[in-house]
Amino acid sequence: MCRGEAENRLITRDEIEKCLLEATVGPKAVEMKENAMKWKEAAEAAVAEGGSSDRNIRCFIDEMSLEIARKCNGGYNEVPKSVVVNSNEKVVEPAGLPA
Repeated sequence: MCRGEAENRLITRDEIEKCLLEATVGPKAVEMKENAMKWKEAAEAAVAEGGSSDRNIRCFIDEMSLEIARKCNGGYNEVPKSVVVNSNEKVVEPAGLPA
C-alpha cells in the first residue's frame, strides 16, 4: 500500500518533485547512492561462488538429493552412493537415475 493510500490522501506533484530532487541531488542523494552500492556489493558477494546464497542452494540441493535417494531406496536411512549428488559438482542429476 502506498503512503497516499495509507493516509487516505492524494500525493501532490510538488511532493513528488521534492522527493525526486532529494533522491537525485545533494547530500542525501550521495548517502542513498553509497548505501545502494553497499547493498549491491553484499548481494554480489552472496551469489558469488562460496557466498551465503551459493552455500545455501548447495546445501538445499544436497538435502533434496538425499531425500530423493532415501525414497528411491524404500525409505531406508542407508543411501546408496550411486544416487548421492555432490552439489560441488556441475552435474545436478543423481547418478544412476534417469535425467
